[in-house]
Amino acid sequence: MMGECGCVQIQLLIASHKFMFVEKIKNCKLILALLSLLLFLVVFYPKPASAQVNYALTGTPSHANQLNGPNTYLVWTWQDELLNDNSTAAVAHGVYITDNEQSATWASFDSIITWGTPIAQLNSIEVVAGRWGNQFYRLRVYIDTGAGWQQVADSGDMKPALVGANTYTYNTGAPWYNVQRIKVNSYTQCASFSHADYRLFELRAFGPSAPSYQDIGLRVKTPSGVVSIAAEIGAPTSPLRIAKGGVVYGIVLVDPGDPYDSGVRIKVSGALKALRKL
Repeated sequence: MMGECGCVQIQLLIASHKFMFVEKIKNCKLILALLSLLLFLVVFYPKPASAQVNYALTGTPSHANQLNGPNTYLVWTWQDELLNDNSTAAVAHGVYITDNEQSATWASFDSIITWGTPIAQLNSIEVVAGRWGNQFYRLRVYIDTGAGWQQVADSGDMKPALVGANTYTYNTGAPWYNVQRIKVNSYTQCASFSHADYRLFELRAFGPSAPSYQDIGLRVKTPSGVVSIAAEIGAPTSPLRIAKGGVVYGIVLVDPGDPYDSGVRIKVSGALKALRKL
């Protein structure tokens, strides 16, 4: 009897351990499933896009190279510099031409935005333009990063079905770094005994909002004078850190040649970096 009871107890004990083992396996599977789901969300879940800023609003607008073809009769032009007021209520640049001759005629001009301090990064350029006449127009977009004008887009001849302002976005080849100027060359043409009415309203340039830094009083003397060095706001992430008043600050590093390069160099993990000036 005792033997039978002992046998029953052993079987119950084995069954109990087996149950616990199975439960542990189930728990492990659940944890693995949760980890897999978390990994999927981290890798594949859409990240919120960083805020895009229209840097054209901070630039200086201008126009250049007003060229008119032979036999062109300019009825009126717009050159009032409202190229970057973020409004399509007024025409910035434009032209109305008519031709009473037996040949086609054309008009072409540049609309430019220049920055005193280069824009670190641009992701797209936007042109708001349109036709009111019965002819086509063409847009060529350029950027200048310090080596002269570089064409980044060519719309080809366009004749939108709807008369009025249209918005065109160009981002092929972007992002563009350290942009000093952007330009759109506008071209329109009319056939003989016809007219063309072309109007450009806005030239926009979008890029990520610039990070904010702080001045903690760090100064360095360079051949060009005393320079203020930028420090991170919040928990430091930079490998170069300074303790001041019991607080540790991360010192912002940039690539040599960056518009905010202070001229002070440091090697980090074998790579040459520069301290960022404010």
